[in-house]
Amino acid sequence: MPEEWTEDKIISHDVGEAEIWEIADAKITFGNGSIYEGPIKDGAKHGVGKTTSISGKWTEVNYNDGVAHGTGTELKENGIKFIGVWENGKKVSGTWYKEGEEYPFWPCPETFDTDGKKVSFEHVYCKPGFKQVFVDLTTEGFSVPDGNSSHQFSDGSVYDGDWVNNAMHGQGKMTLMSGRSYEGSWENGLPHGIGIDDVPESEDALMLPPHTYEGPMIHGSESGNGKITFESGDVINGVWDDTVF
Repeated sequence: MPEEWTEDKIISHDVGEAEIWEIADAKITFGNGSIYEGPIKDGAKHGVGKTTSISGKWTEVNYNDGVAHGTGTELKENGIKFIGVWENGKKVSGTWYKEGEEYPFWPCPETFDTDGKKVSFEHVYCKPGFKQVFVDLTTEGFSVPDGNSSHQFSDGSVYDGDWVNNAMHGQGKMTLMSGRSYEGSWENGLPHGIGIDDVPESEDALMLPPHTYEGPMIHGSESGNGKITFESGDVINGVWDDTVF
């Protein structure tokens, strides 16, 4: 039987400075309702263990001083599974699985430059969709004059709208070869502001069936009070944070 602890008990546990406090098989219940089962060292997850959130999502991975670092598996509430590698708490390589199908993992670049302006991303991973596409396209090395014009990228995608300093900036519409399109406000090469994101199934197979998002975007992600309308007519209204409802 694992030795059971609570988060408060872990925090208040008193050990001497020279003592190494290790438990090979612990079960810790945290204040947010999540449960960790596995080894701990000096009060932190250390070794191969499993963390289960109150929503049912679980991650089984190697931990190093409380941080996921090594190979592991994650199963989300919607049945999507990730098998791959974590480094310092972030997924860096692996594969997503849904209903027997495999999807490549796309690590999100921490920064990219567009006309000397650096845009930072702090996401653990990039979902297949606009953000990764736009990062690729805005670093393609093309040259477009300021003003309103149309430009076709090397992958066949077309943007028709405003340009400033060689970046999509202002009002415009991007149509990808997959059929996905975004029309609305842009800033420094990414959807930013109010817009409409029309997403076919092929572009969002990991998350949602075909749908249209109407609302604010922040650096390429749905963020703020927005509405999603499905082909069936069902509607979801709510507050979105980096594509998460």
